[in-house]
Amino acid sequence: MLTLNLKSHATTVVGHTAVLVLVLSGCGVSALEASGSPSTPPNSPAVRFLGDDPRILVHRLPEPMEAPVEGRLGYDKEGACLVIEDWGGAGAVGIPVWHEGVKPIRKQQKAGIQRDDGLVLLEGDRFTASGGMVRRTAKEFAHLKASSWCSKAPDHYVVINDDVKKS
Repeated sequence: MLTLNLKSHATTVVGHTAVLVLVLSGCGVSALEASGSPSTPPNSPAVRFLGDDPRILVHRLPEPMEAPVEGRLGYDKEGACLVIEDWGGAGAVGIPVWHEGVKPIRKQQKAGIQRDDGLVLLEGDRFTASGGMVRRTAKEFAHLKASSWCSKAPDHYVVINDDVKKS
C-alpha cells in the first residue's frame, strides 16, 4: 500500500502565504482512503459534494496539510458555489474543500457553511485555517469537474482542516 506524507511535499508562495502543493497524479487511490464516520459511508470518496445552493465540497483526507489559509468567503451565484476570495491576500480565488462535518447553509439571505461545533461563516466573512492547495487535475479530485459546476473554478482546490476561525 502506498503511504503519503503530506508534510514533505514542495511548498510554493502565493502572496505572503505559503501553501502546500500536492500533486497526487500517479498516486494510488489508497493514499487517500480513510475509514468512514457514522455519517459517511465507508466506501464514499475522500472528497464529495454536499448541498445544491450553495454546493460545497467536503473531505476526509487521512493527513492534514499544514500551510496557513486565509481569505474571505465568497459566493458565485452562477455556479451556486462557495469560493475563497483574496486567498492569502494575493487576490487569488480558490474553491474550498471543507473538512468532514461542515454543511452548506443559507442564513440572512447569504450562502455559507456551518461546522458541527456551531461556527457559521457567511459570504463576506474573513477566516483563517490550516490546509493546502491541491491541483484539480489530481487523480482523486478529477471526478469533481469543477469547471462544470463553479464558474469561478481555478486550477486548484484549497483543502481546509477543521481549525477554521473567523478573523
